[in-house]
Amino acid sequence: MASDPNDEGTSVDAPLEWLEFRAIPLFPTFPWRSSIMTTCVNGHGESMKFTWPLWSIPLSLFTVRSALQLPWNGPPAPRAMRGVLVVCTSPIRRTSQGFGNFGPAAVEP
Repeated sequence: MASDPNDEGTSVDAPLEWLEFRAIPLFPTFPWRSSIMTTCVNGHGESMKFTWPLWSIPLSLFTVRSALQLPWNGPPAPRAMRGVLVVCTSPIRRTSQGFGNFGPAAVEP
């Protein structure tokens, strides 16, 4: 937070935070050279972005985990054959302390 939460209080969206907690295993993180790599995160520094597909068909948890590790850029025809409707991208904005926040999501063509 940008301010002391003791003065303003904190807000919690329990259902949303529970979904986030349950999704953590879908985005494994790995050490690589002197940095760290996270599933669905691409780029470096100011050009980092989080990219994920949206499917038109139900998938099992294990299938989703595998599919998230595939590159989803490129022409839409091969993605459509896999049941992907669209690919979304959200920029990751870095603070001076190195923390990242997600920017607004956009649908990639």
